[in-house]
Amino acid sequence: MSKLIQFVLLGAAIWFGLRLYRQWKLNQDRVDSPRGQERFERMVRCSTCGVHLPASAVSANGQCGKCSN
Repeated sequence: MSKLIQFVLLGAAIWFGLRLYRQWKLNQDRVDSPRGQERFERMVRCSTCGVHLPASAVSANGQCGKCSN
């Protein structure tokens, strides 16, 4: 009977160790990739062809790179 108890205790220790490792790994992933890094840019429409682009890709007169040439 003592072998069975040792086996159950060993299994419980392994299970508990795996849970601690997974929780630690999850916390490490959260620290490595903060949420504030993703920045979204406003989309605007090209005044000539109507294609939607990020605001930084449109020229001062509202045209995309293809239409401003």
